[in-house]
Amino acid sequence: MEENNYEKSNVKVLCKICNNKVPIDQVRYDKTGTKLICKTCYERTVPKEKPVFTGTIKEEDNYVCDKCGYKFKRKGNIQVYKCHYCGKGILRKENPIKNTMDEYLEL
Repeated sequence: MEENNYEKSNVKVLCKICNNKVPIDQVRYDKTGTKLICKTCYERTVPKEKPVFTGTIKEEDNYVCDKCGYKFKRKGNIQVYKCHYCGKGILRKENPIKNTMDEYLEL
């Protein structure tokens, strides 16, 4: 009987940045979520420190995506990096009084 189960260390994947073949358990998606890269390249491309929140916590922020117009809310202490509907990275904090250019978040 032939065994079709491979150990994780036997399966190798080509890193899209350094072109090295690495074990599957040493592979991650890049920050765009489209390319498989090795753990070493991942650590070089992704910032090690997360931003430290130094402001006051608001109840919630309202956002509008400039690409698709989707409106959503998040609590003030949660960072938003892209639109949850279309996946694009140009968001605007919605202010019922006014919106100024410095309120745009280009990510």
